[in-house]
Amino acid sequence: MSDFTPSWVLEELIGERTQLKQWAVKNVVQMLHDGATIPFIARYRKEQTGGMEVDKLREIKNQAEELNIVKEDGASIYSCSDLAKAELPDLDLTLRGAVSIARRLLDPLAELVKIEPKHIGVGQYQHDIPESQLKVALDSVVEECVSFVGVDLNTGSEALLRRVAGLNLTKAKSVVERREKKGPFTNRNQLKLIKGFGEKSFQQCAGFLRVNHSNFVVE
Repeated sequence: MSDFTPSWVLEELIGERTQLKQWAVKNVVQMLHDGATIPFIARYRKEQTGGMEVDKLREIKNQAEELNIVKEDGASIYSCSDLAKAELPDLDLTLRGAVSIARRLLDPLAELVKIEPKHIGVGQYQHDIPESQLKVALDSVVEECVSFVGVDLNTGSEALLRRVAGLNLTKAKSVVERREKKGPFTNRNQLKLIKGFGEKSFQQCAGFLRVNHSNFVVE
């Protein structure tokens, strides 16, 4: 199996870049994905490639491995949000959306939590569910995903931190403000020094937060 997934977007981009016939590109991409080698395709699948030479097959393979397809769902919603305006005040809506899509490639979870999950496209029947129930269900899944992956106290954004179990928007803001005023956290126990963080809140969130290069070995 290859490291890429066939899609019409991928095949169309490769066709435009290589100036090769679209139907042949589609066949080659699918065969490479299924595990066929370039020598095998060149020798035994000429009818599916239009007699494509080895160098052209290799060019398609290189393009397929180089390109990354990132879904744009919700990017337009983010681009006109207050958060986007605060993060990228000097860019227009189109460029904010482009930045959001690019960030998704680098760190999908950290970027997607900035958008209400209902705007990401979770299924064609999502609107058949009462909005209040849908919100609770989707928020629960997002919180579970964030907690499973974990968040670095010194790099996690406010949008990401607020999704950690035991935290909310107010506590997330407090964490970021403390970080900006006093510098990086050196251990999780410093959370207890932040106003509004009781023992119960700490117990709920501590297991899902990490501090790289902590002065506590267990962290």
